Amino acid sequence: MLIDKFARYKALVEKQGCTVVAEAIGMSKGTISRVYSGKYESDPERIMDLVLSICGGEPTPEVPPAGYMANSQGHLVRVECIKPIDKARDELVKKIMQSVVAKSAEVAALRVKLLRKIEEFCSMSAQVYSKELGGVKGNVQLKSYDGKYQVRRCSNDILAHDERLQIAKELVDQCLLEWSKDGDPKIRTIVMQAFRVDKTGRVNCERLLALRQLKIEDEKWQRAMEAIADSISAVDSRTYLRFYERAVSGKYVQIPIAIGGI
Repeated sequence: MLIDKFARYKALVEKQGCTVVAEAIGMSKGTISRVYSGKYESDPERIMDLVLSICGGEPTPEVPPAGYMANSQGHLVRVECIKPIDKARDELVKKIMQSVVAKSAEVAALRVKLLRKIEEFCSMSAQVYSKELGGVKGNVQLKSYDGKYQVRRCSNDILAHDERLQIAKELVDQCLLEWSKDGDPKIRTIVMQAFRVDKTGRVNCERLLALRQLKIEDEKWQRAMEAIADSISAVDSRTYLRFYERAVSGKYVQIPIAIGGI
């Protein structure tokens, strides 16, 4: 991916220095620096490929020969045979991606820095009060002294289910059949929605777990709820940073900057 390539390029330039890299590939220090900062106007990916292949020991990428461009199928097309609007679109998209990738790398670095600062503060607070900030999952909410600003570190588990979910669904289907004559149609709707899959074939684990809150004293239903609980496990975790400012109304409004989970 381009963002991974850019990250490897930046790491290599930081390690070896602009001057060393520029001399190795026969280009100016300014070119290496502009690609590094996301300000190179021409074809930054070509420079990144060249630097990584020569200085990073990676295989040399296939670069189209002079006067040709590769299309989406990998076929070489002479530049004069390409419509001006297609060349203009290609240039625009690559310039946009250059800016986006550079900004994404900045945000990723900022995320690491901010998480480290929050963790350091939590450790300092623990030493003062002999108590950890946040819950078991590391959720932390920090406010400025005047209450105007708020920083939240939120951790969410990524849940998945195993074969026992199918067992639970079969038990629930049996319950719904037995209750079909005098059962509440609303409960049937809630239950069926809980087992509905999305476009990727996944079910909403939180919606399934919510079924356990229904007070239904039925032995088969209880076994189904137990199977649901046993089938779900945390397979990964994501940590997010969110920032808020208090409005005149007193309500906290989220500042629109995406520093998502990894």
